[in-house]
Amino acid sequence: MTYLAAGPRARDVMGDLSWRTYVLAIALSFFVMFEPAPTDLVFLVSLFALLLSRPVKTRFLSGVATTGILLFLFFSTLALIHAAAEPLRAFRAVAIEYYMVAIFVTTAYFTKIRGDDAFFSILVALSIGALVASLFAVGLLLDFVPTNGYFFRDGAGVRVKATFKDPNVFGPFLVPCILFTFWITLESARMRVAAIFALIIPLGALISTYSRGAWVHAFASMLLFLFAMLTFRRTAFQVLLSIVVAIAITLSLILFF
Repeated sequence: MTYLAAGPRARDVMGDLSWRTYVLAIALSFFVMFEPAPTDLVFLVSLFALLLSRPVKTRFLSGVATTGILLFLFFSTLALIHAAAEPLRAFRAVAIEYYMVAIFVTTAYFTKIRGDDAFFSILVALSIGALVASLFAVGLLLDFVPTNGYFFRDGAGVRVKATFKDPNVFGPFLVPCILFTFWITLESARMRVAAIFALIIPLGALISTYSRGAWVHAFASMLLFLFAMLTFRRTAFQVLLSIVVAIAITLSLILFF
């Protein structure tokens, strides 16, 4: 990794700036209605700061992963030879592929050098973005947000896309937040009430997308997550049972009245 001539302290500052702007870019990833999206611009700042920093010498990608990335970029670039009909669109598509690889490599680097703290920060940033988009979606459904159908797919006022271009992208984006807040609900008694509220909002937004792929994604992920929690966290069973009982009582009251 290259960087301009600068002292060690300056390069350390740039590394810290890169990490902070990277987390900010992740938190802004919910707003992608137009291009370039704010998250893309902030990530480019993070990437530039990382190139100017003093990188930590660590092995964060295996040889197989590195080979796969290089082959992917090589063949993507090679494909431009056959893009004589629409070269601008082809160059744009390949540039986006390079950009996505840069995000993947940067994420791998930060999670390697910062460990669980980086993973937790990324989940928090994703959840913040998902909650903001979910609150906006709920506001649309309750007519709290004035709209002419622009925030729905095809302007029909049925499938919510909120701050995304398509509900089939909005739906899967919510799944990590749903799993994360559900984990907090099971693990933290102090944060349980806030976590339940933060869980209900994206669940409602997920349903409003009417994205079957996102629903299956969320259902399968939740089953795997519950299996892992009940296997490795014995205390999760009592909390989960309490949540199921509370949901059953609530639904029974709704049906009764």
